[in-house]
Amino acid sequence: MAPDAPVEPQSVIIYRYYDQVSASFGEGKTESIEQFAQGLSDLILKLKERVCVDEDDVKIFRVYLFGHSMGGLVIRCFIQNPNVGNADEKKLVDKIFTHAAPHNGIEFEIVGKVPGVFSTYTIDNFNRSRMTQYLALSSTHGSTPDRVDTLDGKFDPNRFFCLVGTNAKDYAVAKGWSSRVVGPISDGLVRITNATVSSESNGSKIQAPRAFVHRSHSGYYGIVNSEEGYQNLTRFLFGDVRVDGVLEISDLSLPPENRTSTA
Repeated sequence: MAPDAPVEPQSVIIYRYYDQVSASFGEGKTESIEQFAQGLSDLILKLKERVCVDEDDVKIFRVYLFGHSMGGLVIRCFIQNPNVGNADEKKLVDKIFTHAAPHNGIEFEIVGKVPGVFSTYTIDNFNRSRMTQYLALSSTHGSTPDRVDTLDGKFDPNRFFCLVGTNAKDYAVAKGWSSRVVGPISDGLVRITNATVSSESNGSKIQAPRAFVHRSHSGYYGIVNSEEGYQNLTRFLFGDVRVDGVLEISDLSLPPENRTSTA
């Protein structure tokens, strides 16, 4: 495609922010989350220029952002950090959908036994201290917040969907070490409690829509290429009906402690 060729309005554009880190496709140097997020802002601007023909097109132009894993954090950095990207480009984002994104970081149960493979993928990007910086979250007297999974009033949580994986066993990265150190209540890399977002409004906490599927973080049985992922994505982006349900458990019966079986 020519650099100035027009783009169809209903197009899927893949932002390969990680190419710059590759020696084959980029300069082979590590870049920060802020740089990745700035690239996303630049891409949205270029897309608007190549999609919109006239002012009427500009008025209705909107984008949906979809991010898996760290891609979800790149999106949040772009949306939440006032020093990254352009405010006009942020307003063009209609809805956001994330798969298995570590919105509250990645935790390891076995301290000191994190396999070396994680340093290759810049594990520092997933600790709350660093996340507080690139998400532009306020800290108390320099301390790290207990949770960093807040949109901080920068984006409507009702337009942000989180798809959460619950199958740690099928995540085979690092020869299974990842799922071992993160724990079973996860997708093999991201804990279930860390894969969603919320925001404050008038003193009340609003949880973003979410769905839990028995899929691992990635791989053959991963969340990205799953039918569940596709169905939730299309319904959230293009559906016109929403149903909110609340499960209330009044009683949970358990078998007697000293129950014995008889032949």
